[in-house]
Amino acid sequence: MTKRTKTEQEQWDDAFEEVVEAVADLGYPGEFGAVIAKSLGSVSTMERMAGYLRRMRPTSAEEIADEMLAIIADRDRWVEKKQNEFYNEKYNEWLYSEERWELQAEAEEEDEAEAEAEAGTEEDDHEDSFEKV
Repeated sequence: MTKRTKTEQEQWDDAFEEVVEAVADLGYPGEFGAVIAKSLGSVSTMERMAGYLRRMRPTSAEEIADEMLAIIADRDRWVEKKQNEFYNEKYNEWLYSEERWELQAEAEEEDEAEAEAEAGTEEDDHEDSFEKV
């Protein structure tokens, strides 16, 4: 017999119900638990919240809401860290890529050509000023 794995939706539903039940076990309305679970949004954050509620047994709705906000802040920091790591990796790939060195060489050649053109224009200006005298 093979064990069936839960779909993402089933996992989300289970975690949602776990938070609602944990809040209700503390004597608060299930609707409060539903708001907390929806605000958390992901399976891992809902599981973390349910664990906190069962272990710590907070004594006020404010403590529950405060922990929810702390969990959300942790998740947001983690997401930002992962995004930064991703873009840093992409930047480093570009920094050490052949394409970057080719673009830099082209830009340097253009700069040299502009500098030579400007130098030629300045020489012409000096020659004109001597002829007028």
